[in-house]
Amino acid sequence: VRKLRFEDQHYFAADFIAKFVHMHNQEVQSLTLINVHSEHELAYLMAYLKSEQLNLRALHIENCVVRQDLLQNSIRSLRVNSFLRELSLVNMMGIQQHLRVLYRSLRNNSTLESLSLAENEIDDYKYINKLIRKNHFILKLDIRGNFMNEEILEQLWDSLHHNIELVELQNREGRLKSALTSVEGEYDFVFIDCPPSLSLLTLNGL
Repeated sequence: VRKLRFEDQHYFAADFIAKFVHMHNQEVQSLTLINVHSEHELAYLMAYLKSEQLNLRALHIENCVVRQDLLQNSIRSLRVNSFLRELSLVNMMGIQQHLRVLYRSLRNNSTLESLSLAENEIDDYKYINKLIRKNHFILKLDIRGNFMNEEILEQLWDSLHHNIELVELQNREGRLKSALTSVEGEYDFVFIDCPPSLSLLTLNGL
C-alpha cells in the first residue's frame, strides 16, 4: 500500500491506521485526510505521526478539525521527514499562527517541491516568503483563498524567481510544464511572465 486516503469521515479507526502505517512505514508514501471531523481520532493519529520518522512523500490535510497544539507539534515533526515532496494544509483553522513553526521545520528540506496553503485566510506572508527564499526546490506554491494584494504577489514572485536554479536539474526545460499538469483543467487561462531573454525560464514558459 503506497497511498492512504480518508474522506468525509466522522469516525475512523485512527489507532488501526497508526498501527498499519507503523508496520508498513517504509511503503506508505502518501497520506490524505479530507473532511475528517472526529477530533479525538485525529488527535491520536497526529500524535503518532509526530512520534515516528515516516517516509511520507506527500501529506495532504484539508478541512479537518485538529487541536492547535497537535497541529503545531505535527508541523514541527516535519523536520525529521527527509523525503517529503508535497505538503498541503488546506482550510485548516488557525494555521497562520503556526507559519513560523512551518518555516523552521521546512527551511532545510531539500526535497519539497510543492506547498499548498489554500483557503486559510492568511494575511501575513513573512514566513512563507522566507521559506521559499531558503528552500531552493519549491516550484509550486498554492495560496488561493487567502488575503493578497499586488505587493504581496510581487514579493512572492521575486522569491520564486530566485528559486528557479534549473541548470543542474533533470528535464530543466520542461519543469514548468510538469508542474502545471497537476492543475490542468482548473484554470481557463494561465499567464506566465518571463524575462526578455532566451533563458531557461523563458524556455519553460514557451
